[in-house]
Amino acid sequence: MVDVLAKNTSCEDELREWRNTAPVFALGSEEIERIYRCRLDEILYPDAVVEAATCKTVGDIEGLLEKTNLFYAGKRKIYGERRKELIIADAVIKASTRTSSEQAKFLRFSNGYGISEVDEVYRNRWIELANAEAPAKAATCKTVGEAEKLFYDAPNGSEAKMIYEYRCMELF
Repeated sequence: MVDVLAKNTSCEDELREWRNTAPVFALGSEEIERIYRCRLDEILYPDAVVEAATCKTVGDIEGLLEKTNLFYAGKRKIYGERRKELIIADAVIKASTRTSSEQAKFLRFSNGYGISEVDEVYRNRWIELANAEAPAKAATCKTVGEAEKLFYDAPNGSEAKMIYEYRCMELF
């Protein structure tokens, strides 16, 4: 019954009033708080989705996250998901502007977000550029040492690594 009363509230103020007048003896304060938080997330969800969708940059969404009280877990979750989307989109743009494997490698290892999808975008670009550069770089190697250095600097699992390995064998 008490849960139904909470469901009938349509705004944050009504819900707060319901929480303050709910019969603690019947449900217990923890259950009232659980019902309150669930319903609050339901009320705020549509607004949070719209607010998050209007953010076009990571800075915009981080501003919303900073302003949002920790109490609004559902809202913060939506903002967090949008932040991740924007970071990944930004990573795709950054990776596509890199023109050498060294630039792409630096970008990958300077990734401070800790998001696996971002790391994957940067790694793929690094491999793509390293593979494109490998034949020309390998051809310029005059010593095994030069080819070995390129081999160790190449991304694991790339064609570039195999090309440099082959060049080492040729020079040996």
